[in-house]
Amino acid sequence: MKHVFIINPMAGPKDVHLLVEKEVEKLNIDYIIHVTTAPKEATTFVRDYIKNNPDEEVRFYACGGDGTINEVAAGVVGADTSKVSMTNYPIGSGNDYIKIFGGVNVFMDLSKLVKAEARPVDVMEVNEGLGYSINVLNFGFDCNVLKIMEKIKRNKNTTKEKAYNTAVLRCVINSRKNEGVVICDGERLNDTHFCLCSIANGQYYGSQYRTAPKSVCDDGLLDICIIKPVSILTLAAVIGKYKAGKHLDDKKLQKILKYRQTSGLIEIKGPEGFCIGLDGELYFGTEFRVRNLKHAIRFAVPNE
Repeated sequence: MKHVFIINPMAGPKDVHLLVEKEVEKLNIDYIIHVTTAPKEATTFVRDYIKNNPDEEVRFYACGGDGTINEVAAGVVGADTSKVSMTNYPIGSGNDYIKIFGGVNVFMDLSKLVKAEARPVDVMEVNEGLGYSINVLNFGFDCNVLKIMEKIKRNKNTTKEKAYNTAVLRCVINSRKNEGVVICDGERLNDTHFCLCSIANGQYYGSQYRTAPKSVCDDGLLDICIIKPVSILTLAAVIGKYKAGKHLDDKKLQKILKYRQTSGLIEIKGPEGFCIGLDGELYFGTEFRVRNLKHAIRFAVPNE
């Protein structure tokens, strides 16, 4: 098997590619290392590699966080799953997807990772190939936080933490009621507004929010959680339970949220400037159609 390590140079410490190469050299494997040069470049590299080596058994290692996993998974979708697999070497700052398998520590031992068995997992497809999500698609309050953060971070004197805190404060004031409609298998889940919504194959996003505690990554189902517009006081009361994944069991919250599971079509409609996040990557548009691709890729998970 060929082992292809795809490194996001923006993830992890300085000269992270040298650190990864040092660890890989200790293993007796056939490998190459590719350092990405631009956003989405990992997807193109993976697709081209598979196209140029159709008969090769290969495993791709997303060396980074959830964004890197997303790019590699988008490249792997559609490949022959009997030959192609992927996994995550979690050197990035956001490692939400692999929490469903036990978290970062499970994946940090490369000697186990290269020998790990690959299992089939599901991948979301948006607008027939516009984008893919292996973990969580979200929009509304928290997606707007990310959108505002990206604008604030353009100021080189602003730290990531300061940008995040500023964005959250702005959204608490202005983004508790967002225009848009979510339709699941023909059923409209809200009227004309909502606070936030997630569609999940994983369970966690944003490093701390367990939005879909019932989600399973290989059952062919997407889990939808939508929270209606709320006051500042209600948002403050909800957020702790939402982080802990206890929001579905709280009877007091049932009036403001809906949770659905589906193997069918989810439609999202919003106004101009509307955006969704696919594993943290922003996409803008007014209409999105989301389907789940059951067992679309194989993902290697070491034994705990």
